[in-house]
Amino acid sequence: AIFIQGDVCNSSLIRDLLEEHRITHILHLAAQAGVRYSKANPKAYGEANVMCTINLLECAKEAEKIPIFVFASSSSIYGSEYARVPFVESQITDKPISVYAATKLATEHLSYAYHSLYQMHVTGLRFFTVYGPMGRPDMAAWMWAKAIS
Repeated sequence: AIFIQGDVCNSSLIRDLLEEHRITHILHLAAQAGVRYSKANPKAYGEANVMCTINLLECAKEAEKIPIFVFASSSSIYGSEYARVPFVESQITDKPISVYAATKLATEHLSYAYHSLYQMHVTGLRFFTVYGPMGRPDMAAWMWAKAIS
């Protein structure tokens, strides 16, 4: 595996990497995360989550051999349907209730469009809260633990 530190919005970098390394799969986990922060900084979410995803899809589409594209979505897309559990993939997701959720839903729609238009193989992963030592410190579990200690 090759790990490169760079900006997924940098088209030149992505095109060069796809060409130089003949990449067969893209695992797109880069994003601006967090529901609360998205209310205060919606442009950061539009850029990081939507525009950078479009950049990766465009670069992949233009590659000599289109790589398989796997991307991170979020359970936040369930929005106003969030009260209905257990969740199922067929559940309606047309009412996001945060900017973050709207941008992650947009990445799902964009990826499906690229699949339809360019026969790209795409897979979206709807992550729920991730816990562990590398978890985000602004998540509720960490705040509760800190308040107890």
